[in-house]
Amino acid sequence: MSIKKKDIFLLADSVVDLRFIYEILKKKHNVTWVFYYKKNISQAKDLGVPDKNIIFLNNKNILFLVKKILQFPLNKLFGYSKINHEKELLRNIKKIDLKFKPDLWITDTAGILSKINTEKKKATFIHSVPYKKFFLNKNTLCYDYVFIPGDYHLNRILNFYHDKKKELRKKLIISPSPKIIPYIKQKNFFLKKSE
Repeated sequence: MSIKKKDIFLLADSVVDLRFIYEILKKKHNVTWVFYYKKNISQAKDLGVPDKNIIFLNNKNILFLVKKILQFPLNKLFGYSKINHEKELLRNIKKIDLKFKPDLWITDTAGILSKINTEKKKATFIHSVPYKKFFLNKNTLCYDYVFIPGDYHLNRILNFYHDKKKELRKKLIISPSPKIIPYIKQKNFFLKKSE
């Protein structure tokens, strides 16, 4: 009897942060990349990701409309207001979630996926430079799992959200940056659940 592979969707701002996670997961799971920047498609293909496992949220029509609207100073006269790209992006991600029902979403961009209630669990790796500035952001509370770089971040988050310590202890996981995973000799070290 074969066990059904889990469907894992990676919502990525860049292939760089999640490519090593992809390499680990693809061995046992169906992994699909979801991009909103076209440059990431070729980077994913360089990793050997098949076309069927890449979803590109193409907003060409919206971008074209915005350019047209911005050319006319009287855009409000025509009933147009500023088009919200983020709103459209969130709507498209929600459609993907409802259509494919992935078992897990993983992102390197905590802000976007935090605004969507997904059918199943979602996780974020917060290891980029902006994390130094935003790791205390409320969007941390919107994930089932939050992978953080170390004890310092864990303690800062727990102290900042002292009234939510119990909830956060279940979701905060100390792990190395996905970028250094290939250099870690002992793969068991990969996760350290907060205590």
